[in-house]
Amino acid sequence: MVTLENLRRIYGHVVERATLARDLLAPAAGQLSGNLHSRCILAQQLDLSFPEKDDDLRADLEKFGAIEAIALCRHLFMAVIVFRDEASVPVAFRRQEEISSGLYSAVPASPPCALHEFYSSKQYQG
Repeated sequence: MVTLENLRRIYGHVVERATLARDLLAPAAGQLSGNLHSRCILAQQLDLSFPEKDDDLRADLEKFGAIEAIALCRHLFMAVIVFRDEASVPVAFRRQEEISSGLYSAVPASPPCALHEFYSSKQYQG
């Protein structure tokens, strides 16, 4: 079965983070413009226990630049934040201690061969 744990174990955290970000953004990706990869950050371990926390997250991150979209997953306490311009991403990383909750990381590009190799491997049982 393809799980995040299997992706992390076989390919490492980079592929796991790229997969998480891609999956969170999938429903809205067609409505967003430009190169999403260079304008995104992945937020993990967020306090999303109440809907009003969504506004807190947006307010925290708008200090670093204009936000085009936020894709949330309450079940995993994660979000992908898409800034309007890529210059906001390094600002958010440098100043992330100002954000009230969460751990923030870059959204790495997922090597296309990684998923092909995973599905072809003996570890895939799906």
